[in-house]
Amino acid sequence: MKETIVIIILMLTFSSCWPGFILFDTKKEAKQETTVKYSNNDMNIEKLINTNGFYIKKDNFPLIPENDSTFRYCVMFLTDGTMITFYLDNKGGYHTECDIKNNLYKYINTRKIRIFNRGIYKVVNDTIYANSFFLNQYFWCVVKHKYKIEGYERLMFLDIVNGKQKCIDEYVFFPIEEQTEMLDMRYVNRPLKRHKWLWESEGDWNKWKKEEKIRKRKMR
Repeated sequence: MKETIVIIILMLTFSSCWPGFILFDTKKEAKQETTVKYSNNDMNIEKLINTNGFYIKKDNFPLIPENDSTFRYCVMFLTDGTMITFYLDNKGGYHTECDIKNNLYKYINTRKIRIFNRGIYKVVNDTIYANSFFLNQYFWCVVKHKYKIEGYERLMFLDIVNGKQKCIDEYVFFPIEEQTEMLDMRYVNRPLKRHKWLWESEGDWNKWKKEEKIRKRKMR
């Protein structure tokens, strides 16, 4: 009987379709690893950088990739302290910069543009410390990024090279002009906010959960 149980566990463990986090709870490790905690407060980041759009690496490539093997990495900072990253490719049904300017939220809500990672951030002086999270089969992973604010629409991506902090890439702003009811992108991060271990205060998390229940009742 014991041998049968062991075999079943091993089969489940090595199955790529099995949610291994049932046995391997790595939330504690991820909580210890992240340098940012979520507070649900307005970060007033719009006073430092433009938030009516997203940031993309400055280079000579077009916004919409020209072939299947190219992706454009984008990062968007939201005013409530959350962030999202997503990729633009040439398969999403959008073909011009105007398509993105006028329909970004629509494309995200219909999943023609898929969110790559969700995360949280904090601002210290002129630097944005961003931590994004994803579940890699069995383990919660934390990706840490730093962006130095060089202007209202310009960021420098920072990394550690040979033990020294250096500016690796310049990111520039791409504006969004879409005028719809879906302009508030903070709602796409509700799945992230459900995780209590990301919050700075358990009391704030409980308050948010109660507000979510009220919101869902009103929507019925």
